[in-house]
Amino acid sequence: MKRELLHCLVAFALTLLASASGHAQAVIDAPLPLETQPFGNLTLVEEINTATATPSFQSPAGASSVATVLGRSARIMSMSPDAKAFAYRIGTGRGLVAGRAYVLEVEYPDDVARTIYVANRGADLVRGLATGKAVGDARRQFTRSTLESLDYPQSQQWTSLRSLFVLHERFSTLKAERNAVCANRNLLPADGFDVVVFQNKQWDDPRGSGAAIGKIRLYEVSNAATLPAPINYPSAPLPRRHLFWREEMADEAVSSNNAVQRAFAQPIDWFQAKITLARFYGFNTLGKDLMEWGHNQGFDGGDAQWIWNAQPPLVDIWTQIVARAGAAGLSVLPYFEYGGSIGACSGANCGYRSLGAQRRTKKLWDGVYTTCGNTSYYTCVWWTEGYSADVTDPDTLIDLQHLIDRTVIAHRNVADFVGIWLRTRQTKLPISFSPATLARYNADVPAQPRTIAQLRNDEASRASYYDWWYGKRRSLLLNVRDYMRSGLGDAFAQVHFSAYPGEPPPPAYTTPAEANLTNLISDDVSWWNTYAASLSGNADPDVANWYRWQWGGFTPAQALTQRQHYNGVFKTFAIPSSGSERPEETHSAPPPDPLRYASTNGISMTLPFGTGLYTVGDVQLFSDFSNDAGQTLTHFYPLNEDNGAAFEDAACTTHYAVSPTEPFQGRVGYTAVAVDRAGPYVTLAEARALANGNPINIGYLESSSFSRGEPAYVRRFNRALLSLPALAAATRTGAASDAAVVVREIVTAQGNYYAVINTALAPKTAVTVQLGGSGVVQDLLAGTALASTQLRFDLYPGEVRTFRVGGDAIFANGFQ
Repeated sequence: MKRELLHCLVAFALTLLASASGHAQAVIDAPLPLETQPFGNLTLVEEINTATATPSFQSPAGASSVATVLGRSARIMSMSPDAKAFAYRIGTGRGLVAGRAYVLEVEYPDDVARTIYVANRGADLVRGLATGKAVGDARRQFTRSTLESLDYPQSQQWTSLRSLFVLHERFSTLKAERNAVCANRNLLPADGFDVVVFQNKQWDDPRGSGAAIGKIRLYEVSNAATLPAPINYPSAPLPRRHLFWREEMADEAVSSNNAVQRAFAQPIDWFQAKITLARFYGFNTLGKDLMEWGHNQGFDGGDAQWIWNAQPPLVDIWTQIVARAGAAGLSVLPYFEYGGSIGACSGANCGYRSLGAQRRTKKLWDGVYTTCGNTSYYTCVWWTEGYSADVTDPDTLIDLQHLIDRTVIAHRNVADFVGIWLRTRQTKLPISFSPATLARYNADVPAQPRTIAQLRNDEASRASYYDWWYGKRRSLLLNVRDYMRSGLGDAFAQVHFSAYPGEPPPPAYTTPAEANLTNLISDDVSWWNTYAASLSGNADPDVANWYRWQWGGFTPAQALTQRQHYNGVFKTFAIPSSGSERPEETHSAPPPDPLRYASTNGISMTLPFGTGLYTVGDVQLFSDFSNDAGQTLTHFYPLNEDNGAAFEDAACTTHYAVSPTEPFQGRVGYTAVAVDRAGPYVTLAEARALANGNPINIGYLESSSFSRGEPAYVRRFNRALLSLPALAAATRTGAASDAAVVVREIVTAQGNYYAVINTALAPKTAVTVQLGGSGVVQDLLAGTALASTQLRFDLYPGEVRTFRVGGDAIFANGFQ
């Protein structure tokens, strides 16, 4: 601390001297090397040379072989019409201890395009990484997304996928189960755990060359107390930004009533591991899904007539989570896939109790035209149609207030609540055309009374009705915000609302018309056109037909000019004007209306984005989703889910019938896995979002246990983002010597804050940056003071450096 204070005082004196003398400040170098060891000291537990050791498991038989790659022996799997997998067991008899922090390192060559998936069964962490021109996510899977193939530079060197994890008490073997009651967690730390490397079919990743792996190493973290990322938050009273994630199906790991089927005997220990990872990666807010498709996921409702509790042992895990998060210094953010409460009361006299089960919403053509054979369904996703809530119904506000009472206000003195995160799914908060809803519309808009017949047959009538409905949704969110703020005694609590209901990011469209879906965005469209044409004569009719039409694409420039991501975000689906089937997808999940919230404090209509860089290039789209400070972004990951091939039946018999929609053909059991770009590109989309917009909050929608394989890059970006205040930002034109480097400026009474961002795919060397303002220059990542506002440094692709000019002469907060 004395040394830091001395540096700051010296820098402050130099700044005053330069200012007093009137001389221009010299350019000074401000290097900041990337963390080479973000885990602190590590102790090697075991190393496996996959080139010499035979895998303990291969599927199909002989799936892997040994070859020389970049001058070293590697275990490889060639691409083929089938998915492939191999595995090694690591840590057997090596003194592993449950609950301790470890690091798994998997070497791979960064030579050609590859998509490699790695499952760490010791902590139920599954992650994919994509290099070079590989598309990463599988083309054919349960959900549909627009994929991206770009010429990401490759180092032509060996590197490693490294991930932090907390070892479970019990873990499954090679193949994972989806249903908690079917879990076969028969391995203990003394047995070691399996590391599974797998890949999808050739047709799902045509530019991929298959997995290649070198050595696999397991380390123990010597001092877990050093793991949290140091964050220099903005000086009080400036508002903070927030980073958080939500996991959907991950807590199956601790959901069984039988302790030997759980990852930890005490479920809270599993959530404590999430807190360890959050603090390590630099996430300052702990998210938790408390409602999935309307079903309780772990809070005590206190009234089964209103809402069913989650099954034991998660009846009230939320109370424990909030206490642990508060003790760890993390904010909390409950997440609700809200469509009304679901409990025992479902009759006409229930009031708000079990509102979702009453399903008071009605589609436009209710009882007249069918959707997939049913006259009340909005969509063909039949299993989402059973529960819903009407945003115009006064009981919906009462229902939400009761939800906030139980999950937020009841715990207000235990942890800091950022607010709540509401997300609609198909037919959860639809536009309703019930008689009661129509009566409310006519009462509010008496000058333009409408009948159901007019709404069905007249577009102008429907336009007026839609405008009223969107206004009612905004009123509901405003009332929820105010109720929560009053109950918390916090005038800054936020409501984040996610209108997009799907799993992957919204698919790109060339126009808002449904028929013009973009399958692929690439900087080498001609290659893909040639490849697609080559499939026409394939012996497999599925390849010759379905896959052949899935690889046509557009360049990034075309996607941006045509605003393809914008078209996907605001996609509407027309109601058929003829025929017996009248699906109402748009009524089921109305598109976002962010412009209604442009000047609204405390409500964010969240902007969806993904790993694909096309999702973060539209500057106007960021502007459209800004409230009075900036945007709340939600990162959607395609599921890459083996949806049917690895399901267990009621008797826990697993069926591995191969389906063409299964990316991995059930070879590793049930799987839902996200894919990141390798190396510095892991956060390039987030960096470009900061350059083109102003994300004051970023939430990650994860379908399995959240992890990242490039911790040094993730920590660098997260620390940089959280060092900036959650206030409006502007681009400082011409401030950098390289046009690909963007400088963002936030002017405050506590000094000017700056973010310097390399948006390019290539590193930038000796970039000179001119910051504004006057006074002490503070490097918010290095924790040091600098003697000039003219700085020079190198930037890797997607790197973000942050500084403050003026304000306190020392780091008043310190790293936290």
